[in-house]
Amino acid sequence: MIIQKDYKFYAAHRNETLRDKCSNIHGHRYGVHCHFEVEREGDISTLFGAFDEKLEPWLKQNYDHGMLINVNDPLYETLQDHSRRTGEKFRLKLFNGPTSV
Repeated sequence: MIIQKDYKFYAAHRNETLRDKCSNIHGHRYGVHCHFEVEREGDISTLFGAFDEKLEPWLKQNYDHGMLINVNDPLYETLQDHSRRTGEKFRLKLFNGPTSV
């Protein structure tokens, strides 16, 4: 049996290749559609809470209120320099292209 469960998180991004408001840092609410393949045992297959206990903390730690950034974005190096100088930590997820979806 396949169970689909949706999760949401908020993150910032920008598309540095555009010359409009999307080149500024701004945020979105992102959705993740997860499919879980489970085996049915008796009347109950799996409690949805079991998925939530594993996935929600991971999404929160790795993506929620983080920043999605292109490794070629000049801002990436600026943020890295700032972090090295101040010790301030950033939660960044790197992509190889513009982050617009």
